Amino acid sequence: MKNNGLHIVPITINQANDIIEEYHRHSGRVTGHRFSVACYDLNPNGGVRHLGVAVVGRPVSKEFDFQYTAELNRLCVIPSEEIIKRYGGPAPSNNIHSFIYGHCARAWFEMGGVEMITYTRITENGSSLRASGAIFDGTRKPGNWNSRSKKVHNLDPKHRWKWVNHKHPRLQLVGGING
Repeated sequence: MKNNGLHIVPITINQANDIIEEYHRHSGRVTGHRFSVACYDLNPNGGVRHLGVAVVGRPVSKEFDFQYTAELNRLCVIPSEEIIKRYGGPAPSNNIHSFIYGHCARAWFEMGGVEMITYTRITENGSSLRASGAIFDGTRKPGNWNSRSKKVHNLDPKHRWKWVNHKHPRLQLVGGING
């Protein structure tokens, strides 16, 4: 697979959360994960340039919380102008988002997962998701929910996207992944 000089390495949730806290425009830290990754490229001026992170965990919605389903809870790519300012060199690749999305789905499938989901704001067009192999899976209606640890109100509608591991033996069983 052509990666335009992009590379992925595993990282801790604390390392991912530090980047998310600094650069994600509308969501905060993640409390748990199944795995987290960082994307980097090699700076023509020497060294590496950190480009972004992703956190994959259990689905937030109980409706999708099955053993074989994961949710990409956060994807945070550092803005190009910040990367150039911090590290120098030319602008990074344009396909960082789709590269990270695709890698996370393939990693989850290699661990035995059947599907991975994620959500985007309805104003986001999903081009990076489609480029990574995700398919549109519907719109989550707006609503409210509360838990013991936090109160969340007026959830905006979101688009749900998913990747499916069609080669997984569980999909061949009667009832699919929920059966």
